[in-house]
Amino acid sequence: MRDESLTPVESRPLPRVPRTWVRVAAVALSALGWWTSIELTRLSLGAETGGALTDAVCAAGSSDASVDCRSVVRSKYGSIPISPAPEAMRIPLAAFGAGYFAFVALWYLLIGPPTFSRRPWHLVIVAVVGWGLLNSLEYMRIMYAELHQWCTGCLLAHAVNALIALLTAAAFPWRSERVVHEPHPRGRLVMATFAAGVFLFLLHVVIAFVFVQNSAMGQVAERLRSIIQDDEYVRWDYARRPICNLSDDLRRPTQGSADARHVVVAFVDFQCPRCRKLAQTLEDVLVRHAGSVRVVWRHFPLDARCNPHVPATRHPSACSAAQAAEAAYAVAGDDGFAAFKRLLYERQTALDGADFEAWAVEAGLDASAWRRALESEQVSSAMARDLELAKSCGVDGAPVVFLDGRRLPVWSRISVWDALLRGESPASQPSTPEASP
Repeated sequence: MRDESLTPVESRPLPRVPRTWVRVAAVALSALGWWTSIELTRLSLGAETGGALTDAVCAAGSSDASVDCRSVVRSKYGSIPISPAPEAMRIPLAAFGAGYFAFVALWYLLIGPPTFSRRPWHLVIVAVVGWGLLNSLEYMRIMYAELHQWCTGCLLAHAVNALIALLTAAAFPWRSERVVHEPHPRGRLVMATFAAGVFLFLLHVVIAFVFVQNSAMGQVAERLRSIIQDDEYVRWDYARRPICNLSDDLRRPTQGSADARHVVVAFVDFQCPRCRKLAQTLEDVLVRHAGSVRVVWRHFPLDARCNPHVPATRHPSACSAAQAAEAAYAVAGDDGFAAFKRLLYERQTALDGADFEAWAVEAGLDASAWRRALESEQVSSAMARDLELAKSCGVDGAPVVFLDGRRLPVWSRISVWDALLRGESPASQPSTPEASP
């Protein structure tokens, strides 16, 4: 008779020890903790909402004044400064949490519970999860004792971490298996997984750091932009600029009163959209400050065919348009130039291949006189004088505006013109004049 007690060990039933279900549960919980941490990171970085999960969890206790996820994650305890400086950038703690959960998920995905003979390797994940659990306890203490506010989204992440800690304890092989298994994990797998996990952890921190840095730079840029665009700053900056000795050449196209107190010199390109905007702005300025300002138009086409001071051609019809406008001025003076300039800017997108002679007729000019002027030395020499004057005053593009000899970088706001033209002119203040040709 066969003795059942002598059944080979390999054929005995597998004992009820956690294996696959522990691995699946740990990965699932880690994914939940990772997603929660990512949404809390977004909330910490200034987003109005973290995401569907944290919004739902945080809203569950929103009726209680002591529950405020946004205040907790944005408090000084919700981030870590990268240096001791008071204004140092801070990395959200939730980003560290996301990296931690990513590490745990990778470990259980690739390694999971070990066999009895390899149980020392499990101490690695025990140490990592133990560290995470201690941090969870500390941050819950801070919410209770320091902030007196609770973040239910944070509590969800801490609860997930506690469950992972229980699974990690359950995954430890406390006794040897009754069925012989191949030893798991191998040392090389542990080292590779640990290295990949550390990389994932650091990657989350680095991404958060880059985002914080970009956000800080954006805030600095916005602050600087608000300062630069302030009318008082523009006036201060304008007053400290050197004076370029722009000759008051009455042979140049002019708008406004001849005896105006203020003189605007505009270097323009007729194929430049911002120059068209400048022309519109100066029309408004002439109306608002009639009698006190005169505008002198000068050419600076961004076309290397006629302008040796530009490195490359940006507007291939700019030279032709400038010559056509200068010919209109030669034939009919300021009125002819103004009429032709208006047509050029109104039809700016059609300058390439345009029949400028037909446009001259439309502007009320005599076609044959305009054609002779276009081919005359007067047009080419006038443009050459403009370009040399532009070079001597540091003009390197278009449009460039000078008010009473000083360069005015911010010309698009009427409020700037009002502040400068209605206030005391800084032209009388000492400054180092630039050379003129």
